[in-house]
Amino acid sequence: CVKGDITNGPPVISWYQKSPLGDKVCPDNPQFNGTTRQMSRLEALQLMWPPKHLELVLELTNQNLKATGKQELTQQELVKWLGVCLLITRLDYFGSRRDLWDDPKSYSKYIPAPDFKKTGMSRHRFEDIWSSLRWSKQPENAGGDVDSRALVSAASVHMRRIL
Repeated sequence: CVKGDITNGPPVISWYQKSPLGDKVCPDNPQFNGTTRQMSRLEALQLMWPPKHLELVLELTNQNLKATGKQELTQQELVKWLGVCLLITRLDYFGSRRDLWDDPKSYSKYIPAPDFKKTGMSRHRFEDIWSSLRWSKQPENAGGDVDSRALVSAASVHMRRIL
Protein backbone atom coordinates (compact mmCIF):
# COMPACT_ATOMS: atom_id res chain seq x y z
CA CYS A 1 0.00 0.00 0.00
CA VAL A 2 1.58 3.30 -1.07
CA LYS A 3 -0.03 6.44 0.33
CA GLY A 4 0.44 10.09 -0.43
CA ASP A 5 1.47 12.25 -3.33
CA ILE A 6 5.10 11.95 -4.42
CA THR A 7 5.30 15.74 -4.73
CA ASN A 8 4.99 15.94 -0.93
CA GLY A 9 8.10 13.85 -0.29
CA PRO A 10 8.70 10.14 -0.35
CA PRO A 11 5.64 7.92 -0.10
CA VAL A 12 4.81 6.05 3.08
CA ILE A 13 4.85 2.33 2.48
CA SER A 14 2.73 0.08 4.66
CA TRP A 15 4.01 -3.48 4.73
CA TYR A 16 1.64 -6.33 5.19
CA GLN A 17 1.63 -10.07 5.50
CA LYS A 18 -0.89 -12.36 3.85
CA SER A 19 -2.73 -14.74 6.09
CA PRO A 20 -3.14 -18.37 4.98
CA LEU A 21 -6.54 -17.30 3.61
CA GLY A 22 -5.00 -14.51 1.51
CA ASP A 23 -6.11 -11.57 3.71
CA LYS A 24 -3.70 -8.67 4.08
CA VAL A 25 -2.76 -8.33 7.74
CA CYS A 26 -1.94 -4.64 8.21
CA PRO A 27 -3.33 -1.60 10.04
CA ASP A 28 -4.89 -0.32 6.79
CA ASN A 29 -7.17 -3.34 6.48
CA PRO A 30 -10.38 -2.60 8.45
CA GLN A 31 -10.83 -6.31 9.14
CA PHE A 32 -7.64 -6.28 11.22
CA ASN A 33 -7.87 -2.70 12.47
CA GLY A 34 -6.83 -2.51 16.09
CA THR A 35 -5.52 -6.07 16.16
CA THR A 36 -2.19 -5.38 14.48
CA ARG A 37 0.85 -3.68 15.95
CA GLN A 38 4.22 -2.56 14.77
CA MET A 39 6.58 -5.46 14.20
CA SER A 40 9.87 -5.57 16.04
CA ARG A 41 13.02 -5.64 13.95
CA LEU A 42 13.46 -9.31 14.82
CA GLU A 43 9.92 -10.15 13.67
CA ALA A 44 10.53 -8.31 10.39
CA LEU A 45 13.75 -10.28 9.85
CA GLN A 46 11.94 -13.52 10.59
CA LEU A 47 9.29 -12.64 8.00
CA MET A 48 11.95 -12.18 5.32
CA TRP A 49 14.19 -15.12 6.21
CA PRO A 50 12.91 -18.62 5.44
CA PRO A 51 12.75 -20.33 8.86
CA LYS A 52 13.82 -23.72 7.51
CA HIS A 53 16.82 -22.16 5.80
CA LEU A 54 17.82 -20.42 9.03
CA GLU A 55 17.82 -23.86 10.65
CA LEU A 56 19.97 -25.23 7.79
CA VAL A 57 22.50 -22.39 8.10
CA LEU A 58 22.64 -23.01 11.85
CA GLU A 59 23.15 -26.77 11.39
CA LEU A 60 25.86 -26.40 8.71
CA THR A 61 27.70 -23.65 10.56
CA ASN A 62 27.64 -25.68 13.77
CA GLN A 63 29.20 -28.62 11.91
CA ASN A 64 32.11 -26.36 10.91
CA LEU A 65 32.42 -24.84 14.38
CA LYS A 66 32.43 -28.27 16.02
CA ALA A 67 35.07 -29.53 13.56
CA THR A 68 37.39 -26.69 14.60
CA GLY A 69 36.72 -27.13 18.32
CA LYS A 70 34.73 -23.90 18.65
CA GLN A 71 31.54 -23.36 20.65
CA GLU A 72 28.35 -24.13 18.72
CA LEU A 73 26.05 -21.34 17.60
CA THR A 74 22.50 -20.71 18.84
CA GLN A 75 19.74 -19.21 16.72
CA GLN A 76 19.80 -16.05 18.88
CA GLU A 77 23.55 -15.71 18.37
CA LEU A 78 23.15 -16.16 14.60
CA VAL A 79 20.58 -13.35 14.52
CA LYS A 80 22.94 -11.19 16.60
CA TRP A 81 25.78 -11.99 14.17
CA LEU A 82 23.57 -10.91 11.24
CA GLY A 83 22.79 -7.68 13.12
CA VAL A 84 26.50 -6.96 13.57
CA CYS A 85 27.00 -7.57 9.83
CA LEU A 86 24.22 -5.08 9.08
CA LEU A 87 25.84 -2.57 11.43
CA ILE A 88 29.15 -2.96 9.59
CA THR A 89 27.44 -2.13 6.29
CA ARG A 90 26.39 1.26 7.71
CA LEU A 91 30.01 2.43 8.01
CA ASP A 92 32.25 4.13 5.48
CA TYR A 93 35.17 2.05 6.67
CA PHE A 94 37.92 0.60 4.54
CA GLY A 95 40.22 -0.87 7.19
CA SER A 96 40.35 -4.33 8.72
CA ARG A 97 37.06 -5.69 10.01
CA ARG A 98 38.85 -6.78 13.19
CA ASP A 99 39.72 -3.17 14.04
CA LEU A 100 36.06 -2.24 14.43
CA TRP A 101 36.14 -3.68 17.97
CA ASP A 102 39.00 -1.39 19.01
CA ASP A 103 38.24 1.92 20.70
CA PRO A 104 35.37 3.55 18.81
CA LYS A 105 36.50 6.18 16.39
CA SER A 106 34.35 7.94 13.87
CA TYR A 107 34.81 6.75 10.30
CA SER A 108 32.40 9.37 9.00
CA LYS A 109 31.94 13.01 9.87
CA TYR A 110 28.16 12.53 9.78
CA ILE A 111 27.66 9.27 11.66
CA PRO A 112 28.98 8.71 15.18
CA ALA A 113 31.07 5.58 15.53
CA PRO A 114 29.24 2.58 16.98
CA ASP A 115 30.87 0.76 19.87
CA PHE A 116 31.10 -2.82 18.62
CA LYS A 117 31.98 -4.02 22.12
CA LYS A 118 28.41 -3.16 23.12
CA THR A 119 26.88 -5.46 20.49
CA GLY A 120 27.26 -8.38 22.88
CA MET A 121 29.52 -10.25 20.47
CA SER A 122 33.27 -10.28 20.82
CA ARG A 123 35.56 -9.75 17.85
CA HIS A 124 36.92 -13.29 18.22
CA ARG A 125 33.46 -14.87 18.29
CA PHE A 126 32.38 -12.81 15.26
CA GLU A 127 35.46 -14.01 13.35
CA ASP A 128 34.88 -17.64 14.44
CA ILE A 129 31.34 -17.52 13.04
CA TRP A 130 32.47 -15.63 9.91
CA SER A 131 35.04 -18.29 9.06
CA SER A 132 32.66 -21.20 9.78
CA LEU A 133 29.47 -19.87 8.22
CA ARG A 134 27.80 -21.99 5.55
CA TRP A 135 24.71 -20.77 3.70
CA SER A 136 23.90 -23.99 1.88
CA LYS A 137 25.05 -27.56 1.37
CA GLN A 138 28.06 -27.54 -0.92
CA PRO A 139 29.92 -30.36 -2.64
CA GLU A 140 33.24 -31.13 -0.96
CA ASN A 141 35.20 -30.11 -4.08
CA ALA A 142 33.46 -26.71 -4.46
CA GLY A 143 36.51 -24.87 -3.12
CA GLY A 144 35.76 -21.36 -1.94
CA ASP A 145 32.80 -20.83 -4.27
CA VAL A 146 29.51 -20.26 -2.49
CA ASP A 147 26.34 -21.36 -4.21
CA SER A 148 23.72 -18.86 -3.10
CA ARG A 149 21.00 -20.30 -5.34
CA ALA A 150 19.60 -22.45 -2.52
CA LEU A 151 19.23 -19.43 -0.23
CA VAL A 152 17.71 -17.24 -2.96
CA SER A 153 15.32 -19.99 -4.00
CA ALA A 154 14.22 -20.67 -0.41
CA ALA A 155 13.75 -16.93 0.22
CA SER A 156 11.66 -16.56 -2.96
CA VAL A 157 9.36 -19.45 -2.02
CA HIS A 158 9.03 -18.12 1.53
CA MET A 159 8.18 -14.58 0.36
CA ARG A 160 5.59 -15.83 -2.17
CA ARG A 161 3.96 -17.85 0.61
CA ILE A 162 3.64 -15.00 3.13
CA LEU A 163 3.12 -11.96 0.90
